[in-house]
Amino acid sequence: MKKTLTGYILTDDYERKLWSECIFVFDSSALLNFYEYSNDAIKEINKTIFKQLKGRLWITKQTEYEYLKNRETVLVKPAKLYDELLSVHFDLKSFQTFKNQFNQLKERTKKTNKHPHIKQAILNDFETKIATFEKEISTFKEELNKEIEKKKTEIHKIKTKDTILNLFSRSFLVGAEYSFEKKMEIVTEGELRYRNSIPPGYEDLKEKIGLQIYGDLIIWNQILDLAKEKKKPIILIIDDLKIDWCYKNQRDKNIIDSPREELIMEMKDKCGVEFWSYSSNQFLDKSNDLLGTVIAESVIEEVKESNQYMMASRVEQIVYHWAQQYFQGEVLYLQGPDYGVDFLIKTPEMHIGLEVKYYPKFRKQSVQNLLEHLIPRFRSRGVLDIFEKIIIVIACETKELAEEINLTRSQTLTESKIQIVIGHIDHGLFVTI
Repeated sequence: MKKTLTGYILTDDYERKLWSECIFVFDSSALLNFYEYSNDAIKEINKTIFKQLKGRLWITKQTEYEYLKNRETVLVKPAKLYDELLSVHFDLKSFQTFKNQFNQLKERTKKTNKHPHIKQAILNDFETKIATFEKEISTFKEELNKEIEKKKTEIHKIKTKDTILNLFSRSFLVGAEYSFEKKMEIVTEGELRYRNSIPPGYEDLKEKIGLQIYGDLIIWNQILDLAKEKKKPIILIIDDLKIDWCYKNQRDKNIIDSPREELIMEMKDKCGVEFWSYSSNQFLDKSNDLLGTVIAESVIEEVKESNQYMMASRVEQIVYHWAQQYFQGEVLYLQGPDYGVDFLIKTPEMHIGLEVKYYPKFRKQSVQNLLEHLIPRFRSRGVLDIFEKIIIVIACETKELAEEINLTRSQTLTESKIQIVIGHIDHGLFVTI
């Protein structure tokens, strides 16, 4: 009985044997996440792991294509985070409210012949301090804005001088390309597999078009070819943790419990070797024990956090496909932060700006609070003048969270151009409530 489960359950001895013999294959999701890591984290991963595993790190040709295709879109996304520092995290609205309240206090207490009366010298002294503090805030805001612009410039420079791309070119070997004829054979195979929810890749049937639908299956076939050629077990490092590749840990969604058993079986039957998979943060954590490396816990946590960003990017793609079907018009992704929204929707009647906000389980920001941050940003960038309508899509991780967030929705919006759409992600689809 135990022998039957060999290869499907990861014991300590089995795992050590795998790591000592295997080839490590990286998916494009794991590669693209490097653009979210700090320079220090990248240097540490390169120095402690990549150099030690030289000759054992691979990507498939299809993975290389997907990485290069999505690279520019992903590398400029962090610039948007810097924009939000001023619009979201340095909101001076409360300070202005405090100033207004103080002015009311001063006005209310200035009459000497009527209660309530306070010595104006006390208030005048405090008013001077407020004015001094306001100047300090203004100076700080200017300095902060300069630093933000500097960081955004550095991010955009990566397009032409990409140290991460150079690192991958030095560290990874690349598998063979497939002909178009070979890919069409995989499409035929994929039609049967996807009808029966046989992994990998059937989730893409809902999100993609053309050969893109079968991209994961092409990658899988190229991994199988690599395993046959090298006669080595395969460990796949992947951060796009979908059910058509693996089973996620129920308590920690950034951890893979195991690959799909169909993949383990297919690898064993066709190639005679074992197969397993990890997320990036799992891979780093395991390497400390199984390779003898010393990756700092802070680096592992940083990598783990980036997986949440990866999920947010995937949610944008899901909402993009929802918008295509819902509006039946042209939907364009607006690269870079300067447009103020994520997508432009062109319909015969109007141009619509669409902004996507992903709410994982732990995020419970009210709709009203979100609007208090977004509307000033839209105004400062002229977004409300550019588009006839703005749609803010709040995509929640679960249906329960979507329903909870929906309860915080205001009955009326101060901006008539803005519409709120709330929904959740369900097996690769955006479902509105």
